[in-house]
Amino acid sequence: MTLTMALTTSLKSAGVVPELVEHMRRGVRTSLLLLLGAAGCGDGSLDPLPLEVTLEAGRTAAAPEETIAFVVNARGGSLVGVEIDYGDGGAAVRSTSGARTARVTFEHAYAAAGVYAVRATVTDAVAGTKEAGLEIRIQ
Repeated sequence: MTLTMALTTSLKSAGVVPELVEHMRRGVRTSLLLLLGAAGCGDGSLDPLPLEVTLEAGRTAAAPEETIAFVVNARGGSLVGVEIDYGDGGAAVRSTSGARTARVTFEHAYAAAGVYAVRATVTDAVAGTKEAGLEIRIQ
């Protein structure tokens, strides 16, 4: 018996909506977590991940008015949001809606030459906050 046939049989016996089983049988990709949750496997809860955050810049040196992309990667138990402070008075916030992992991209252009300390702060409903930082040189 193939894995697909075994899973289809298991889902049908668990009372999963026939349309979902039919989509699965036809090879439509469906999230394994959705299928396991629909089949009643487990209680749907996951242990929180350790709170971690990294901040990367597309480049660490640029001319005034050139846009720099910043990428914040985070993981935790229930991420609420990511805030970035560009070090020049500018800031931005993005919601992460309780996700366990997030990759958020911000873009910013600096108006004047200088060295700027950029800080990203991730807020987790379970573990609090954690920061990461780097310096950007505008010349």
